[in-house]
Amino acid sequence: MKIPIKILGSLYELQVWATAKFYSLIIQIGSGTRIKAPFYFMAPGKIQIGMGCRIYQNACLNGHGGIVIGNNVVLQNNVSIISNQHEYAVPGKTIAEGKLLKYSPIIIEDGAWISPGVVILPGSHIRKGCLIGAGAIVTRTLKTEENSIYVGNPARLLKKRFSNKKIKTYAVMADVLENKNNSKK
Repeated sequence: MKIPIKILGSLYELQVWATAKFYSLIIQIGSGTRIKAPFYFMAPGKIQIGMGCRIYQNACLNGHGGIVIGNNVVLQNNVSIISNQHEYAVPGKTIAEGKLLKYSPIIIEDGAWISPGVVILPGSHIRKGCLIGAGAIVTRTLKTEENSIYVGNPARLLKKRFSNKKIKTYAVMADVLENKNNSKK
């Protein structure tokens, strides 16, 4: 089965090897992104996926409230990203009968790694280079910091991926390499 996919302004085809459920067939996906089936995209017209991403089996992206995924992001197996929720405070109705939905966009910045079984709830914002540990539940109340590791239910900061000393060392090395490359021109 071939499904038309809008890839940053150009029409491409994504070869799907197993069942894929779409409620609409237009989605923005950056070049070099790989998606392994089966996967589930709901309201994909509100989902944007950057370049060079990897999305593994059984990923469920509910885009009703909007999902923006940066470049080089990894979503491991069984990740759920849910950008809406049912209204649960309607007197006289069960939660399933509540037709009102609350929508909150989700943003996952460049270079984030989302481990297997993670659930990301409406309004969450995962900063650049974050690692979210297996089985964690990320809520909108979590204020992530760049290049940090979060684990647990609810997710909480475990530690920074790099020490400040290491960051400064790499910055100096990058400057040296850039100056060396500029001097060759």
